[in-house]
Amino acid sequence: MCKERIEEAVLELDGVLIAEWDMDTKMLHLQHNPDMVSVDEIVLAIAEVGHDTDNHRAADDVYAELHEC
Repeated sequence: MCKERIEEAVLELDGVLIAEWDMDTKMLHLQHNPDMVSVDEIVLAIAEVGHDTDNHRAADDVYAELHEC
């Protein structure tokens, strides 16, 4: 569930070509066009679906609705 949620949130952004979340390493491997989307926009999209990043924290109400990964 978390893998799909993170990948889908990122892939919805214009300029993101590939997004693969590695559950073991907790790393997102992606290919994107930096002229179309910034890394900050990508991590913000992840936080908006309920997952904290180094630079953005998920809203408490969104986080509370998540199922365990």
